[in-house]
Amino acid sequence: MRNCLWFMLLGVLIASGAGCGKGEYDRRMRDSIESSGALSEEEETAASPPEAFAMLLEKGCMFFNPSTGIRDLSLDAVKAAPKLTEYDENAKYDVLLDGSAMSDADTASLPPLASQITGATVTGALGDGTMANIIQLRGLTWVNLLNSSVTDDGLGKLGDLANVRSFRMMDNASISDDAIVPVLAMENLKQVYVKGPFTDVGLEELAFNQYIESIEITLGGDVTQEVIDYLKQEMVDTTITAK
Repeated sequence: MRNCLWFMLLGVLIASGAGCGKGEYDRRMRDSIESSGALSEEEETAASPPEAFAMLLEKGCMFFNPSTGIRDLSLDAVKAAPKLTEYDENAKYDVLLDGSAMSDADTASLPPLASQITGATVTGALGDGTMANIIQLRGLTWVNLLNSSVTDDGLGKLGDLANVRSFRMMDNASISDDAIVPVLAMENLKQVYVKGPFTDVGLEELAFNQYIESIEITLGGDVTQEVIDYLKQEMVDTTITAK
């Protein structure tokens, strides 16, 4: 139906185009296509970077200067750190996506800022829907998943984040040993921090990536000193730390 309407409009405009200049014809064509709904859905709904920034800010996303170093801060310290509230097209941003303030749907405004967001912490009720938007941020250099609702399925395309060098998975109840393989698919990964429902057997797979420079593992539950000893033996050029 939509295509038929477009071709009917095209026929009318061609017929009427003989009586107007090219500029007027082009204007009529553009206006008619727009009014007919023939533009793609993406063209109709895509937000500009300033609009995306404003929408995310309104929904509870917190923006920070990368020099603030929120990657290595506790959540309480991050929330207390100075925030950015004005969009700058030349700026880079680190973001806190807090599930106590935002929903997965709210994070749909992230992709227009893909070239500007360099780091992201995801926490709380945010899950796989948020990860689907995170995966589109190809400029990311670090990602923290802290007590989030992300599952193993949500991590399936981590390999698309080719610039990520640091990745944390801490206390995510729905992430298991199955998450280790997609984590290793990030080709420039250098630092890994893990805490939560993993096992020695699952974490041993970290040894398949000999390019990782440092690994920090929090012991407890099914994670024991044995996996630390194994990784130190298999990854002699990697700094392995137990907490």
